[in-house]
Amino acid sequence: IEPNEEDVRNAAKLQSIFIELLQQYEADCFCTKCFELIGRINTTACLALSFLNSSAVWCGACEGDLDSAVSLLVMRKLTGKNPWMANPIVMEKDKLILSHCSAPVTEEGPLPLTLRSHHESGKGVSTEVSFPLQKTVTLMRIGNHMESIQYFTGIAEKIPDIRTCRTRLQIQVEGLEDRMSEILGCHFTLVYGDFTKELSVFAKLADLHDISYIKKK
Repeated sequence: IEPNEEDVRNAAKLQSIFIELLQQYEADCFCTKCFELIGRINTTACLALSFLNSSAVWCGACEGDLDSAVSLLVMRKLTGKNPWMANPIVMEKDKLILSHCSAPVTEEGPLPLTLRSHHESGKGVSTEVSFPLQKTVTLMRIGNHMESIQYFTGIAEKIPDIRTCRTRLQIQVEGLEDRMSEILGCHFTLVYGDFTKELSVFAKLADLHDISYIKKK
């Protein structure tokens, strides 16, 4: 909608640079301070990160959030799914909206996709993706200096029409208020399916403090 050919070309150049860095350092995941990039090169990392998270081997986090980079990598390795890093917005009772501009464009096949600009700056190229609805999703976050983990499931309900990041998904989450009282950071990582058992085992093996079942007294 908003991007022109030059915008797409510049975003693709940045994507190539990210891939070169991953290959140079033999890395699996990438994290960038994307808002800092906008002022320097007049484009955003959204499309590049979307590509990494849509691939079968890499993942990419934004906003300098290293905890999310680790969370993305764990979810990719543990589930074999394409993870999505997104901001949580708490709505009415047990309703959570996730939104971000760097969503993967695959979920057991290609998803409906529109190329948009970055929501906050209006620059660059981001992905507006229509995720499947009425399916179970798992949300996870590693935080507290990578010492704790939180995860839970929900049901993808609808794509809300609100003014926020380009890709949006409303999720029904049982006991959302209690879970948000223990939140570990400003992003969650989402994949489709229920992987709570696998995450529980991983938490024990990695010696992480598992707060997934903690309820506010």
